[in-house]
Amino acid sequence: MCGAILAKYLALGGPGGFLGYPTTNETPTPDGIGRFNHFANDGSIYWTPNTGAWSIHGAIQDKWASLGWEQSFLRYPVTDETGTPDGVGRFNHFSSADRFGASIYWTRSTGAWSIHGAIQSKWASLGWERGFLGHPTTDETPTPDGIGSFNHFANDGSIYWRASTGAWSVHGAIRDKWASLGWEKSCQGYPVSDEFAIPNARQSNFSNGQITYDFNSAQATAKCLPVCSAPSASPIAQKLSADIWPALAGRQSTWGIAVYDRTSGVTCAVNPHLHFDAASTVKVAIVGTLLRMAMDQHRTLTGQENQLATAMLEHSDNNATSAVWAEVGAARFQQFLNLVGMTETIPGPGPYWGLTRQTADDEVKLLLMLTSSTTVLDAPSRAYELDLMTKVQPDQHWGVPAGAPAGVTVHLKTGDLPRATRGWRVHSIGAFTGGGADYVIVVLTDNDPTLAYGITTIENVATVINRDLNPTHNGAVVPATTTPPPEVPDEHVPDVLP
Repeated sequence: MCGAILAKYLALGGPGGFLGYPTTNETPTPDGIGRFNHFANDGSIYWTPNTGAWSIHGAIQDKWASLGWEQSFLRYPVTDETGTPDGVGRFNHFSSADRFGASIYWTRSTGAWSIHGAIQSKWASLGWERGFLGHPTTDETPTPDGIGSFNHFANDGSIYWRASTGAWSVHGAIRDKWASLGWEKSCQGYPVSDEFAIPNARQSNFSNGQITYDFNSAQATAKCLPVCSAPSASPIAQKLSADIWPALAGRQSTWGIAVYDRTSGVTCAVNPHLHFDAASTVKVAIVGTLLRMAMDQHRTLTGQENQLATAMLEHSDNNATSAVWAEVGAARFQQFLNLVGMTETIPGPGPYWGLTRQTADDEVKLLLMLTSSTTVLDAPSRAYELDLMTKVQPDQHWGVPAGAPAGVTVHLKTGDLPRATRGWRVHSIGAFTGGGADYVIVVLTDNDPTLAYGITTIENVATVINRDLNPTHNGAVVPATTTPPPEVPDEHVPDVLP
């Protein structure tokens, strides 16, 4: 032991201090940046040229170790363990992997928990542990919908963060109400304000609504903004807004939903800009790219191209898709996306077309292009692709057709893909024509534990959408799938790309 680490050790009392005797020589850290010594009394001193030498020990060191030491998001200590201003707990601050900072806080009653980034910044702005939230009682944790993150705190409060909304606190009766409705997966979505005062009440605003606590009634009430709209007052839009969320209640899936009905002008959107791995639903855009390439070359599809396109859309053939993906190439695929206006779609890397990142909003644009007069694809090309989409194999005929009137033609594509994180991706997209219908439905999901679970989520919401868009139809409807396809991936991709 020497240099800055020795100086810090002696300043803390040397062998007679809380660290005790060293149990290692001064050793380089695994990240190659710093150096450390461990000591007998469950403690260490870590040093880097940028941070200097600082001690860490006990439960806080154990938490830091469990998160990955200096190679975690916390990085290196930048303080010794220090008593909190409220006199209850202890903390270390860390150099952090981002500009906001990071810490571990400990109390005897709560244990040691990490907090960092925008959530720590918000907590600091509210008074740290002396604010109304108190001490953290969790590490920063991903939300079940996979979009945001949160920390819970000792005084019945939380801070939730999402990239598009930022970090906001929610607590007390308003938090309890939000929790009872399903947290961020409820129709309210994420907090977009801290709790604030209104006449005789308190309120928190959310990305899709608000929750108010009334002092007179001592009750918290929730209000959600409608997810469906129309150019003029529409009972269909009102009915859909009322029915979509109950159809999703209790489902662990994460979803992106978009609907457009040309007849009524009704538009619905729930997480329409959330990205999902496309799996086989991207085959619709790939075939569209093939057709556009043939148009640009002033020809029709060759016999082989016709066979490949047919296999892709009727049988969801992956080998055929890989062949067409290689033929059209990344530049031409991106050009097709640009022509359709699919600005949120990100082509998959290299040969991994199934890892194309797509949104429900972009998939609606694609389906609307196929079912309208457009210069992107000529009428014969659009009719060709739409016809293939009516002939999908029975084991792929699931999802958005559920609940549609029997006389309606469904132009359908489904996709499914399991990965090591976020479970199964299960998607169904469809255009509905004929029999008085002219609408499109897109439901994308992930975080599904099984393929069958994802199908059920999609069919729950598709059934109410089809029913509400066809209020005067009293005939037979397409039943929900009763025999889901086998739990076999639609496509195999590595979880870690080369």
